Amino acid sequence: MDRYRLRPLREVRDRDERAKRSDLAAAVGDARVTAADVAAAHGQVAAARSALAAAITTRNTLVAGPAARLALAER
Repeated sequence: MDRYRLRPLREVRDRDERAKRSDLAAAVGDARVTAADVAAAHGQVAAARSALAAAITTRNTLVAGPAARLALAER
């Protein structure tokens, strides 16, 4: 008799558990998408840093060259 009365409660718990598992699965999926986005952003940052380093090196090379000294002397 007790089992029969508690069956609806067990069914509610089971439904809640399935809903929680579904929510957790969705959160895991979102986390994977976010991780992929972060990895892509990391690659973009690395490329930007590399381009900036190349630009600074080029600028320093041009500024240190004889043409830059001549341009500064003309001022």
